[in-house]
Amino acid sequence: MLNLPLSYILKEIRQSDFYDNGTLISSCIIQYLLFSNNVWYEVVLDDGISTIKTCREPKISEPDLAYQEFQYPVIAYNSINLEKLGKLRKIYEFFWKGILDESCGFQFEFSSNQSIYIIESNGTPTITDNPIYIKNEWTKKEKKGLNH
Repeated sequence: MLNLPLSYILKEIRQSDFYDNGTLISSCIIQYLLFSNNVWYEVVLDDGISTIKTCREPKISEPDLAYQEFQYPVIAYNSINLEKLGKLRKIYEFFWKGILDESCGFQFEFSSNQSIYIIESNGTPTITDNPIYIKNEWTKKEKKGLNH
């Protein structure tokens, strides 16, 4: 089992959205997280399957890439203030009604007692620091290792 980036600081977030000829089809297809161990982690939510694994650095895309057919440009995500979070303490995975093959995403809990959520909200992957999007039907389980 691969190690989670526990006790490291989240330094940067990038995301890949799906565009077709300049039209945003779906946002947050893939989230990329860089921690202070200088390792990039790829977070993917796809139809009940959620994964976290290490990856190469996702290069920021040229702005005009979104205007081409069927593209997944990588952009910097700056909507959450990362400096306030502190070190990563735990990662939890959410499951629909406790069913282990129905993942709804992840909670990244930090030493500041704040969290970042990468979850499916109304069928769309979302990243937020607001727990209002967590559904009562979800249960969470601490994640112990990365996906291969």
